[in-house]
Amino acid sequence: MTHKELISEMAQQLGFTQSKVSDLLDAVVSVLNEKLSENVPVLIQNFGVFETGKRAEHISVNLQTQQRHLVPPSIEVNFKPASDIKEQPETFLNPADLLANQANIPNAESEAFLKSLFDLITETLSEDEEIKIKDFGTFRLIPIQERERGNVNSLDFVPAAALKELVNKPFSHFETILLNEGVTFEGVEEVVEGKTQPTAPITPITEPVQRTKIPPVWIPILGGVAIALASLFFFMQWQVGKQPVKDSLNRNRPSSQTSPATMTSPVESVRMKELPESLEKVVLQEGKTLRLIAEDKLGNREFWIYIYLKNKNKIKNPNIVSVGTELIIPDPSEYNIDASDSQSIAKAKALGDDELKKFLQPALQ
Repeated sequence: MTHKELISEMAQQLGFTQSKVSDLLDAVVSVLNEKLSENVPVLIQNFGVFETGKRAEHISVNLQTQQRHLVPPSIEVNFKPASDIKEQPETFLNPADLLANQANIPNAESEAFLKSLFDLITETLSEDEEIKIKDFGTFRLIPIQERERGNVNSLDFVPAAALKELVNKPFSHFETILLNEGVTFEGVEEVVEGKTQPTAPITPITEPVQRTKIPPVWIPILGGVAIALASLFFFMQWQVGKQPVKDSLNRNRPSSQTSPATMTSPVESVRMKELPESLEKVVLQEGKTLRLIAEDKLGNREFWIYIYLKNKNKIKNPNIVSVGTELIIPDPSEYNIDASDSQSIAKAKALGDDELKKFLQPALQ
């Protein structure tokens, strides 16, 4: 059953117009997606619970090509049918109240709509192969023999791409990296592609969080792991005053270091909750650079990259930041910023070096 067919069927059952059902269904999706992005379990009475869990970074092995890739951590959206729930989550959300507020309808109507929606899904799945809800996911029946447990309830949920992207926003600046032969990481599991077992353990997230920390094990490929790219960066100190202040990055650093594998910067493709008002802001003064501010506010100059990423909409070039620019200082928990952790510093340096490649003068490339 498609999204449109679901709307049509619900309109007939409830006596609503298809337009009203469509609006209410969009509101349901908005409420569910928002709460799951905050890692809040959502309980649907007599249907099941939606919750998130963190899948650890792992190494994916392709037996045919013999290639090995370091796969970054991710947040998984899981669904547990009501028949599989032994204990309710200590903290969970009943979406009826939020739906009533968002759609501006009575609470009784909100509860009736949700009951009708999930009852219809349960009834229809016994006859249809799957039901799709736009931007939320697909419900389907899995043959009992394909399930890991011999449970007669075979209801399964596959989250939509929009939901996956939303809950994984904290990891949006990481990408899968090809590893050189023989490279291993202590404590990181290797998983062979094509096998039916989970690619890596999933740890349930039991408490709501505003942002998900980036685990320190996920650091750029160092030394022999990195692709052999020799990078030489030249930076000039501009005169202060009316001229822009040039951020002298990587001054007096050896040029023979191996450049880490390419990593991507955050993509503002999904709207997230606004930053807390408590985030510190500073105004760039004469003689100051991103590196100096990072050292002062975050404990190490290499963390300049996170200040740049947090303020990318107002900084065209991290080497040249105008005096008077107001900068937001990121919360350390957002990027796992820890000046006492060498891996945290190494990760920041690699991200910074990779970002700087984009601003090299053509003559130096």
